[in-house]
Amino acid sequence: MTYRTPINDILLALNHGAGLQAAVKAGHYGDFDGDITAAVLEEAGKFAGDVLARSTRSATSTASNLGTTGDHGARLARCLQALDGRGWNAVSGPEAFGGQGLPVAINAACTEIWSASNIAFGLCPLLTLSAIEALDAHGSDELKRIYLEKLVTGEWTGTMQLTESQAGSDVGALRTRAERAPTAAIASRAPRSSSPMATRHDR
Repeated sequence: MTYRTPINDILLALNHGAGLQAAVKAGHYGDFDGDITAAVLEEAGKFAGDVLARSTRSATSTASNLGTTGDHGARLARCLQALDGRGWNAVSGPEAFGGQGLPVAINAACTEIWSASNIAFGLCPLLTLSAIEALDAHGSDELKRIYLEKLVTGEWTGTMQLTESQAGSDVGALRTRAERAPTAAIASRAPRSSSPMATRHDR
């Protein structure tokens, strides 16, 4: 598959639709230079075209299964290694934990590029990015110390724990609900899942 990133369209959407240019001028992103946005997107487009798009046919035509092996699994592993190795997993991650500290809007544009070039792969980093954002904004210092650097570098990946025995992937069938307590919100029924928030991957 051949993929070419529509840089100008993305810049238009970011700067004028999402208001990134105005936010930068207003000083909401500190000393971030808005001119770097185009350069980041250009490099993201090269990565998507040179690496991700080449494995699209395999990724979208081969069923996923536990312990995937063979060419398909090897291609996805190489894509993930390349994403982490080139720093794309760390675009908006906190600088104190190895991230680049760029605006989340730029990271959103990058994930759009990943999905446009290879939707099967593009879904892989999303939960990790969400875990990074949640921990950075709301995590204790101890949780940040334990998880953030490993998530930002890609050594660990984020996972979702949102299921119960009767629900599977049907979110509407969940019965867990939160009830307000004096000091916290308490779940009246715990979800039936034992997956950790961050999973280590030896690649």
